Amino acid sequence: MHYMRFLAKKAPLLLSGLAFFVDGPLAIFGTAAWLHRSFMIFLQQVNRRLAKFKLDPMLIIGLQKTGQIVDHVNFIDRFIPNNRLYPIDDDYRYKYIFPGRRPSAGGFGFETYYGQDFIYKTATGRTFVFSLPYPVPSKEELGIDFVREKIRLDWYPQLPKALALINHFESDLYRNAVVPIALAHRYTAISLQPGGHVLDLLTKNSLQRS
Repeated sequence: MHYMRFLAKKAPLLLSGLAFFVDGPLAIFGTAAWLHRSFMIFLQQVNRRLAKFKLDPMLIIGLQKTGQIVDHVNFIDRFIPNNRLYPIDDDYRYKYIFPGRRPSAGGFGFETYYGQDFIYKTATGRTFVFSLPYPVPSKEELGIDFVREKIRLDWYPQLPKALALINHFESDLYRNAVVPIALAHRYTAISLQPGGHVLDLLTKNSLQRS
């Protein structure tokens, strides 16, 4: 969010041409969940600034590799034709993905999510679960049936660009992953043997000094 704010002020053209990949759903969980509302407002403020320069809105893609939605998609994957895109609505989610869970009064993820989930199967037969930010600053906007409107494909102007990027960067290295996410894992993960040994040495050194 800090980088987005900085680029919006100093380099809006660069920001409009960037794509941000989030490893996981577009949501904030736990005690910080309330921040998702502020983030929705912030995204719309930045996109309005970009629109003043006649630039495209920011592209943020949340890509899920694990979780209940991914497990469900893996189970039904053989029945999904190639080149298909499905927005996940609340009725489907509560009936087939989270059966038995009590629906939220304001819609799924009312207190946590700032993006809509999609299921996408590429022409090559790989299936992805990804999300794009809601294009509104608030889920309580007057005159909007948010639960129904949020699954409209025409609500998401960056959807074609997101699909093109997923097609371009789909990777064989990890299931349900694209190259940017795979590279992030490769260069930030700590290996079990040498990495773990280094952490042991640092811990022992710190304990000896204390």
